Amino acid sequence: EDDIEYLYALAVSWLSWLQLNSDDWNNTAKIPHIKLLFETIVKIDDNWKQGTTFMYLGVMNSLVPESYGGKPEIAKTQFIKAYEKSSRKNLMAKVLYAEYYARLIYDEKLHNQLIEEVISTEIVKDEFLLMNTIAIEKAILLKNSAKDYF
Repeated sequence: EDDIEYLYALAVSWLSWLQLNSDDWNNTAKIPHIKLLFETIVKIDDNWKQGTTFMYLGVMNSLVPESYGGKPEIAKTQFIKAYEKSSRKNLMAKVLYAEYYARLIYDEKLHNQLIEEVISTEIVKDEFLLMNTIAIEKAILLKNSAKDYF
């Protein structure tokens, strides 16, 4: 429990590194290790960082379709948990839910609903200010690219 901050920092940093180096398929072999770190954090404290750990797990479980071993239904649950555990403040959880889950299963209606909810949300000056500002910008980009995707 005393190391949860370090586990979280390692997991987020490693996942960020993986995202930046995603062109090398050998790096994808690290995904189970990173996922295990996030799962360990959830076991220690499932409210850590107001549920952001579930947001990352949601992304990781929706990287590939179910037919290739992905777990989109688990991802869906995790995105919802991330949003709920933040007292419905973490808009990035909704954006990533749209980007990774709704697009993965080609659910245009859900995608557009989530994006519109984020875009229409008024920014509040709280602990999610920066993340939510970025989430709204990302939501606008996803909205603009939806026609090409669906």
